[in-house]
Amino acid sequence: MENRLSDMSLAQAYDAGHQSLSWVPGEASGLLAGIDIQALIDSPDAKDIVPNLPVQPLYYALKQRGFGDSLEILPFLSDEQVTHMADYEAWDADEFSSKRMMSFLKPFAAVSSEELYRRFSELDEEYQIASLEGIFKVHEVEHIHDLPEDVADRAYPMPCNTVFYEILSDDKEEVDFIETIMESAREHNMRYAYALLGHTSFNPPGENEAQISQFRKARLEEDGFVSFEESQLIFAPIDHHALRAKWQAKAKSEANDQSLLVQDSGFTFFDASLMRARDEGKDVDALFGIHQSLLALANSLCAAARVSVDDLQGLHRVLEQGKSLTSLGLEYLAGGDLSLGSEILLAEHPKLLFQTGFSLVEELRLGAIKAMKRMYLPRSEALERSFLARQWGSMLLEIDRNWLEFIGLEAAEILKGLLNRFPMVAIASPNDAKRITFKPIASRADAYELQLSVQAVLAYFAHLALNGKVWDRPLEMLYRDLASESLQAEGMNPSSGSLDNATNQLLEAWRDRLRQESTLWMIAERQSREESLSLALSMMHDCLHGLIVRPSATNSDMSREELI
Repeated sequence: MENRLSDMSLAQAYDAGHQSLSWVPGEASGLLAGIDIQALIDSPDAKDIVPNLPVQPLYYALKQRGFGDSLEILPFLSDEQVTHMADYEAWDADEFSSKRMMSFLKPFAAVSSEELYRRFSELDEEYQIASLEGIFKVHEVEHIHDLPEDVADRAYPMPCNTVFYEILSDDKEEVDFIETIMESAREHNMRYAYALLGHTSFNPPGENEAQISQFRKARLEEDGFVSFEESQLIFAPIDHHALRAKWQAKAKSEANDQSLLVQDSGFTFFDASLMRARDEGKDVDALFGIHQSLLALANSLCAAARVSVDDLQGLHRVLEQGKSLTSLGLEYLAGGDLSLGSEILLAEHPKLLFQTGFSLVEELRLGAIKAMKRMYLPRSEALERSFLARQWGSMLLEIDRNWLEFIGLEAAEILKGLLNRFPMVAIASPNDAKRITFKPIASRADAYELQLSVQAVLAYFAHLALNGKVWDRPLEMLYRDLASESLQAEGMNPSSGSLDNATNQLLEAWRDRLRQESTLWMIAERQSREESLSLALSMMHDCLHGLIVRPSATNSDMSREELI
């Protein structure tokens, strides 16, 4: 039971997709690096600029720099901006946290007592009450001496000296800050201070939290944050072939594929198309709309990956994955032509471009699973069930638990990259060639690299299937047995010539067999066959490397044990 619960927990963690595989996102850009707080601080027009900035990019800029290091900006925030930021900061998932709200308010208190009062009192009434609900115990007496001695020692007086309150917390820092809120209220609006005590002390427990949760949900939906269930719709494949045909019909006859030039520049096709649109003098509001639409896409993906609004690291990873597949979809629709790419970017929502890129990889996924079923590979049906149920984490756990031991690390990592919620291609680590890491699928070149590696794995599986091998041991051992049997059956004798020649002949014979039976494992365009075969043979060679040894005697009648 404990192991089953552990597996369920691990599958849920894998399901998010942005941190289930080892990869390093690039430098933060766009949404996470679009607003220079220091430039705002230095600007004489900051008071007019800040209230008109989009709240989410501004929030992330403040979050990265630190609210406490941006005190000069805080008085310029609009009430609406502050409320939205409270929506981001004061919650643990879907649970309101008064401690987090207090932490959010502390930088405003560092500005001034008046700023703290203004910001707290301008929050939604439900936020104010939920933040202090249950924290006060109010006493009304004729004189402080009428209070029990232990209560009098810790009670705070209101100016009338007949109303006293306790702050019910064992956390001294929390007690001190709540009293700071009350002091600011008494200093700037005495009636409000009394009302705050009354409402927070006698309001029904939990009522305001339920209400503010509804209000927050509505505001988050305006920003593009949707429910988890609704967010899953973004991963529904579309007819990307029809969409490409629509845009290719509008392509100019002299259009050319500039994908390689873009790739060499270090930019994504999405970024290059956006720069082309800007250079061509496209409407500024339209370009800003693209950024806002990309933000809405990122928010939907965060909901799908269960990344909280204030998780900058998680957002960074999800945003890069989303932007990568969006760029892939755009490059595919435009055929690599930047001018057409800029037109598409202005006409189609990034969500549709994301779905286009996702659908391209989805074809590869479906083809791979069908190919494994054609080979009658063990547990291929388990993978198919999880795939049809869109259980991304379960597929990765299935490979780790039931495939890795048999197929080896390289093949397992390639399949995990394919079946991850956000597909990625397995590559050698730039710091250690023996270590496998991953990169997002941001271009057609990346997608082709994934296609080749997946087909190579399928060919690697297919040759054993063609020879009737049962997967009862690691594939490396099965290939050793197959090599021994093949050498003996075909009369190849390493003692009569070079070992390398014998091995090469064997591998070439296997290549011919796989070429003839390519319908079993091929899942993409024919031009990828030979490259995939070369990769597959490299995997087979690794299985045999150093294991077919030169015999000590020149006996043409060698046993299988002598060959291996």
